[in-house]
Amino acid sequence: MNHNPVLVMAIYKPKNSAGGQLGVSEAAAKRSHDHPAVAKIWEAMAKVCDFGTLNQLPESQKVFPQFQSAF
Repeated sequence: MNHNPVLVMAIYKPKNSAGGQLGVSEAAAKRSHDHPAVAKIWEAMAKVCDFGTLNQLPESQKVFPQFQSAF
């Protein structure tokens, strides 16, 4: 049995209503978090997840970090 903590990284770009990329601006991220449906998802995730930044991962300190793909 693997006793190491599981790390899930989600990387996405918000899309506009026409399906085009919005870019990765702070304003776009804030708008997505203010949407009621998105807020409901984040609230559920917060019950079982810790949210952090990439630089908090020990692997991010390596030039060629190794991650195991889940898919």
